[in-house]
Amino acid sequence: MARQPTSHRNRPSRQPASSALAKKHPSRNTDTLLADIAAINDAAYETGAADKALAWCHIAARRKLDDTRRCLLDFHTANAFICRHRETQGNGSGTWEHPDIENAIAHLRKAIANPAFPLLDELPRCRILTLLGNQYGYMGHFTEALACWNRALAIDSRFGMALGNRGKSIAEYAELPAMAPQKTAFLKIACENLADATADNACYYGDE
Repeated sequence: MARQPTSHRNRPSRQPASSALAKKHPSRNTDTLLADIAAINDAAYETGAADKALAWCHIAARRKLDDTRRCLLDFHTANAFICRHRETQGNGSGTWEHPDIENAIAHLRKAIANPAFPLLDELPRCRILTLLGNQYGYMGHFTEALACWNRALAIDSRFGMALGNRGKSIAEYAELPAMAPQKTAFLKIACENLADATADNACYYGDE
């Protein structure tokens, strides 16, 4: 997930934070536990801590959670599965089957179906929908992916991750032989999406 760029001067050191997370134990406070899982997921892209995040997700899942916390837990669990998939792909264990991505899709679908989902702030709803769209796109389900990105952009038309991923996928779709008659039109739409994704007013996770 994209983050707001920071200068090297103001950027906090990731090493102390990652080291602190590695030494932590699951909190008895559920909100703290969910926040720690989110932090582990953020660090997992650099530290390979996805299995720890998933273990803590299982701990949280056994607790009595209200709909909002259950919705956020499904989002964090999906992120952890995606992190683990990237770890295993990076280790060269490529395969036609992607169980971690399938698990991520299942949890994201649960989050969206949760009664609390429409009550979340715009940003987390956009993030969840966009992340689901990205996984559908990765699995080659263009129609489902497009529907998710469109839903995210219906919430916030400036959400950069949805715009960028939609534009990239439309450009790839335009290259299919069957789309040759409409290729120019699709590429125009893709370029417009990518331009909007990099515009000054585009909104990303971490923007204030």
